[in-house]
This record gives sequence, C-alpha cells and structure tokens, in this order.
Amino acid sequence: MSRRVTRHIACLLTLAAVGCRGADAPVQLAYRFDATQGNGYAAELAHEIDFSMGDHGMHGSRQLRARYTILGETARLDSIRASMIWGENQQRFDTRHLAGVSFPLAVPATGGTPTYDVATLPVIEMGGQAGGTVPASIMIDYGFPTLPSEPVTTGSTWSETRRYPRLEAFMWVTADVTTTYRVKGRKTVEGTRCMEVTSESAGTLSEGSFNGDPQPYEGQLTGSATWCFDADSGVLVQMIGEEVTDGVSAGTERPDIVIKQTTKFEVRSTDLGERG
Repeated sequence: MSRRVTRHIACLLTLAAVGCRGADAPVQLAYRFDATQGNGYAAELAHEIDFSMGDHGMHGSRQLRARYTILGETARLDSIRASMIWGENQQRFDTRHLAGVSFPLAVPATGGTPTYDVATLPVIEMGGQAGGTVPASIMIDYGFPTLPSEPVTTGSTWSETRRYPRLEAFMWVTADVTTTYRVKGRKTVEGTRCMEVTSESAGTLSEGSFNGDPQPYEGQLTGSATWCFDADSGVLVQMIGEEVTDGVSAGTERPDIVIKQTTKFEVRSTDLGERG
C-alpha cells in the first residue's frame, strides 16, 4: 500500500474527531442570505416583569413568538403571536394581518443591528399597558449577533457596543450595551457543524418614554447567551440567552416607578434538517 493511500485512510478515520485540515483552523464568520429560497427562523421572546410604584406592585409576563424568512435583503413574517398577562388579566393581541408581510432588511456581513425602513416596518398594537406600538423587528434583532471582521478559532474574542430602543414593562428606554463574545469551539447541532460562541453583556438604560411622553429613567442590564453559527452556509443555527434589567423612573409628583425584568430569548433555524 502506498504512503499516499495510507495517509488518506488515516485522514478518513480521524476526520470526525480532528479533521484533515485541523479541527481548529481559523474560520471567517460572515452572513450570507439566500435570495431565492430564503433562510427560515423561529423566534421566542419572553418577559417576566415585576413593577412597583409606591405601595402598589404587580407581576406581569409578555410572550411573543414568530416565524420569519430572510430572503436576501427582505424579511417576511410567516406568523407572529403576542400576549400579555398583568396580574389576573390576560390579553392576546390580533396579529393575523401581519402573516405574510414583507419589509426591507439590511444586515451587514458582520451582523449587528439591522437597518430598517421605519415606514414599512410592521407593528403589533399592544396598548399602552403592554408597550404600545411594538415593531415586529423586536423578534428579528436577536438573530444577528455581531461577527468579527477577522477569522476566528477556539478562544478568539471580540466586542461591540450597541445603542437601541428597549421595551421594559410598558416603557420604552434607550439601552447602551457592550457585549463581549468568545469562541467556545465547534459543535454539531442536528447534523450541522457550527462554531459555538458565548457572549456576556452589560450596559445602562436611560431616556424612558410612556405613550410617547418622555420619562426619566436609570437602569442597569446584564446578560448572557450561547449561540452557534454555520460558517459554511453563513447563517445562525441557534441562539439561547437571558438578560436581566433593573431600572427606576424617578417622579416628582408621583412615587418612583421601579421595573425589574428578565428577558429570555431563543432563535433557531428551521432549515436544520435540510442542511444536515
């Protein structure tokens, strides 16, 4: 048996464990979206809220679920559901008219906050006590973590700072958040080989508003997430994370409003079986 054949057989036997070109060779992470068939996702967002104002306190929870498809530079909502519980009161919001709605979406190759045309962005009307007019993009933004501009391998780190509007209970606030990412290694998810990344976030909340009226607000945010990215296809495979916030809207003619919120989110590709 020739030396070349022997080396080839040895490579095949160890491919699953280390790979012929090295299990930890540098990999460039970049988004690539199919403009014809599209990339499908399912997303879930849950808020557990503790609200107090003086002697008055209440617990609430908000649930949002969506399926959407990214077609090149367009996002299509395939379905979306929204509900809110305050104390003993439960409400489901009519979102049937949003199924099938498409709108422009611009995502840099290295990810980060997508760019939207606000005039075309579909919204969920949830009423003042549940957040008011909530853009459907709240279900999409978590699906585009920022990627590094340089190739990465196990142990690689990078960071970013974002400023974005954030829904806290019934108030909208401005979040300034710094996130640090670290490559944990390679992982197989339902047959798809991907790069596993962990992230840790910390930031501040400010500039609150309720029903369009400015409200003072000061708060803190911490969070963490674990996600997998398929470098071959250029799409996020899955992300699971949690964020905890604690804020106060100080009042002069009313008691202070204290809001504590835990946000849990999950995004997963619905194309795993097809790619695997």
